[in-house]
Amino acid sequence: MKAALVGNPNAGKTSVFNLLTGLNQKVGNYPGITVDKKWGYFNYQGTDVELLDLPGLYSIYPKSQDEEVVFQVLRQKDHRDHPDLVIVVMDATNLERNLFLATQILDLGIPTLLIANMIDLMDKDQVGVNLEKLSELLGGVPLVAFNARTGQDLALLKSALLEVPLEVASSPHTQEFTNLEDWNAGRQEEAALGEARYKRIRQILSLCQPLTRKRSVRHQKWDQILTHPLWGYLIFLSLLALIFQTIFAWSEVPMNLIDTVFLTLSQWTQATLPNGPLTDLISQGLIPGLGGVMIFIPQIAFLFLFISLLEESGYMSRVVFLMDRGLRKYGLSGKSVVPLVSGTACAIPAVMATRNIENWKERLITILVVPFTTCSARLPVYMILISLVIPDDRFLGINYQGLTLMGLYFLGFLMAILSASILNGFMKTRNKSYFVVEMPNYKLPLLKNVALTVWEKTRSFVTEAGKIILAISVLLWFMASFGPGKNFANAEEIISQ
Repeated sequence: MKAALVGNPNAGKTSVFNLLTGLNQKVGNYPGITVDKKWGYFNYQGTDVELLDLPGLYSIYPKSQDEEVVFQVLRQKDHRDHPDLVIVVMDATNLERNLFLATQILDLGIPTLLIANMIDLMDKDQVGVNLEKLSELLGGVPLVAFNARTGQDLALLKSALLEVPLEVASSPHTQEFTNLEDWNAGRQEEAALGEARYKRIRQILSLCQPLTRKRSVRHQKWDQILTHPLWGYLIFLSLLALIFQTIFAWSEVPMNLIDTVFLTLSQWTQATLPNGPLTDLISQGLIPGLGGVMIFIPQIAFLFLFISLLEESGYMSRVVFLMDRGLRKYGLSGKSVVPLVSGTACAIPAVMATRNIENWKERLITILVVPFTTCSARLPVYMILISLVIPDDRFLGINYQGLTLMGLYFLGFLMAILSASILNGFMKTRNKSYFVVEMPNYKLPLLKNVALTVWEKTRSFVTEAGKIILAISVLLWFMASFGPGKNFANAEEIISQ
């Protein structure tokens, strides 16, 4: 069976995907576009299931590359990734918004399973929802209550997945909406259809959800602090300073260990194996090349660890909202923050992360200025220079070397902002973009999701960037060992003289 996961951002779709597939995951790109294609496998009761994790979205109407991919996969039956079953993950604490996408999926006539996720948070907020009644009013579509944070009912979820009939009949509510082809006639018609859809959803929820959800007062108070025009920036900058201090302190020990191990291995290989070009290739080309890849792993792993913690906790959405105020005047979007921060690990995945920026101008400017941020490839040079020039002293517990490193990162960000301002003056567009971001509830990060994210990003760096680094290392060894002229062949003799 081929199944596809669909859902709003922050609805817990990634948690469900990780629970179902575990480490049996693969990541690639759709042909011709920089949109992640993430899929995994699991077996339950003798049935092999290929699970495709589609990008998060609020509406199937395509406005960005991510939404265009979802539209094509679900709409085109001859698409290679067209699923036999669609699994829609919904935030149970905000069913009205999540049902907007769910009813659009139901309109497509594809066999569908609805998951009411975060059922534990719904209980805390004291929201009365009759899920059986909701399933009935949606035309009898299967609906499962689930808690992805604990995964206690994972076996029931898998069983419900296999029991979904692969042929569906049109449900009563589906007939009240126009199909997807008619939506493309115009944006005004789309808005009218959206209002009609929301009206119908409210009618359905009024019959099975008599209590209205009230946003937690505690969440509102935290939002007032973390998105404050002054305190919000100070908290974010302080958090960045803490992250860089921690990365510098934590990564130094494993990096030195990796460097020592590969240096010792190179020396042992040179001394043990017979002299010759093959031994030189192994000891001076392959082993240093592998070491050059492995030495970056601690920094990348720690950086993505902190980014994943910020995203899982719900704080990253506040940062995006906060930074949009200052970045918009330079031609960037609040969503440009994620690529700029990700660029501190590697510019390639940072550029790929710009796909979520809907406005083409803001997306292009972000792509062009991301390389100004200090990536992990520059860290070895910075660390050597900082260690030589900056004393290893502390002031009020703050390490001078870590503070200098943070200053170099901010210099990169400053150049990115300056370059974006210049590009914004040259690139003109008539369209005006509007920034909308959802503020998810604050929650404790799910450690399994964090660990899988760190593993996936680190593995991607080793397998993708590592191949290039290793190849260049071998090429440099070959050029240094077999370059033209007698001086290359007699380099040691010339130097000794």
